[in-house]
Amino acid sequence: MKKSILIGVSIATVLAILLLAAVALGFGDTKTKFNAFAGAEAKHFTEKAAQATSTPTPVPTQEKTPEEAIAEAQAKVSFKILQPSYVPEGYTLNIPQVSGTRFRGVSVELEQAVFPYTNGKETLNLKELLTINDTTIAPKSTTIPKDAREIVDINGIKGRFSVEPDGLKYLNWKIGELSLTISSLTYNSNNVTGSSLSKEEMIKMARSVK
Repeated sequence: MKKSILIGVSIATVLAILLLAAVALGFGDTKTKFNAFAGAEAKHFTEKAAQATSTPTPVPTQEKTPEEAIAEAQAKVSFKILQPSYVPEGYTLNIPQVSGTRFRGVSVELEQAVFPYTNGKETLNLKELLTINDTTIAPKSTTIPKDAREIVDINGIKGRFSVEPDGLKYLNWKIGELSLTISSLTYNSNNVTGSSLSKEEMIKMARSVK
């Protein structure tokens, strides 16, 4: 009898210990186990969603070299692009703005290459223009306006220099069929004005264009 009681007490004791261990570990509480599982699943889903919707860091694009920019412009025009061997001090080629374009209208067909050089707010533009075809009918006039621009020498070629009322400076000349223009200006917040570049520097740059 005593032996049966002792066995019963022992079994009860073991069961009690196991029950306490199960509760301590969370196995005895189904709700606790479910909440822990649900929390882990929610965290996993959130991390996956964040990875799927996050924007990848853009890879910086490498800026073109002057040679690459000029080559791209050359591919868009039929004439041989000319470049200056002399650029006034402080001016550097604005690579993103280098361009070569073709225009074909009803009565005119043109090709143009543009090379802007910048020095702070000041810009020095070199434009090369080839007129392929122009059937525009000029208005009849008996009076030809006098060209008031200053005549300058560019390697034996007659060039024309002018300063506009707003201070913008222009130098025009031709090499064969190619018309060239160097313009000097300053970009301010809302307007464009003249630059500090001298006429002599513009002529020196023009003479180096080959």
